[in-house]
Amino acid sequence: MCNNPDPLDPSKFGISTIIPILPNTSLRAIRLKLSKSLKAPRGAQADLHMRMSDGGFTVLGSADGSDENKEIDWWLEEGSEVVLCLK
Repeated sequence: MCNNPDPLDPSKFGISTIIPILPNTSLRAIRLKLSKSLKAPRGAQADLHMRMSDGGFTVLGSADGSDENKEIDWWLEEGSEVVLCLK
């Protein structure tokens, strides 16, 4: 979880937790599961980002929400992690 709108600054990450997910889990389901497990306040904007094995970040999904039902394995690569950024 990060409370800073800049997901590229890993020093701003506040909470780290491991949550098992299946490769066929949708982005929407992952966002909801992470928000619930981190007790995010209602109405908080929750953005998913991927931290790649080289340390870089990329946003998961599109801004218009058209990718919400795509499975997470569509984006993930070996050694990557999913980061939830709450605003």
